[in-house]
Amino acid sequence: MTAEWMSLLFMALALGMDAFSVSLGMGMQRLRLKRIALISLTVGAFHVMMPAAGIAAGHVLSGQIDQIAALAGGFCYLQLARKCFSLHLIIKQLRLWPRLEQG
Repeated sequence: MTAEWMSLLFMALALGMDAFSVSLGMGMQRLRLKRIALISLTVGAFHVMMPAAGIAAGHVLSGQIDQIAALAGGFCYLQLARKCFSLHLIIKQLRLWPRLEQG
């Protein structure tokens, strides 16, 4: 639960910094109050819509690629096991090498 709150806090901080940077750039221009309100509403709307769209897309994609990720993970595990077994055989042969030369 704490990890979710930390993630939410960092996301809010990042979005707030993004909005601040846009506002800082806009603040360097002479703008009327009506224009400032329009820009603020536009930026605010996109800061609500884009994370919501990203979360929705993440849920859809995670459901679709869940099986592919599991298969890819299993494939990587099998490859790692094969490499470790090969390495074990090589090390075993290297340990036997001095005995083969002596005898």
